Amino acid sequence: MSGDPAEIGRTALFGGLGAEELEEVARRLRRDRFATGAEIVREGEPGRRMYLIESGSAEVVKAGGPREPAQRIGTLGPGDCFGEMALVDIQPRSATVRALEATTTLSMSGPDLFSIRHWRPETFAAIALNLAREISRRLRRTDALAAEFLTTRR
Repeated sequence: MSGDPAEIGRTALFGGLGAEELEEVARRLRRDRFATGAEIVREGEPGRRMYLIESGSAEVVKAGGPREPAQRIGTLGPGDCFGEMALVDIQPRSATVRALEATTTLSMSGPDLFSIRHWRPETFAAIALNLAREISRRLRRTDALAAEFLTTRR
């Protein structure tokens, strides 16, 4: 995937947007490169941007308890997004995301996202619905994992 608006439109986050809308979104995206092992976001820190992986891969890590190591809870690749929760609920980051290899991201700040609301409210609504769908998919996967965990503990 590149920062090309047509390719951005093939992601879940910006799916369903028209060419003009994708051009406008692309203007608001910032490209960053991260070396292998670099933290892209850190658990507990304030979240100011949401990210879309353009190339490379990353791991999602949740801190362990006082005597337990951090646990990898997922991996992400091109087209996957993260960090959107912090823009929605304005809470600190819920996990650390670390590059597993050289990784390039496209990111958008909260103010940039909300500026779309002023430009074209229906575009903002479509992106917000895509965000809600992504968060819902993750919640369903988490529910399934929790149910499986509870079933195996009996």
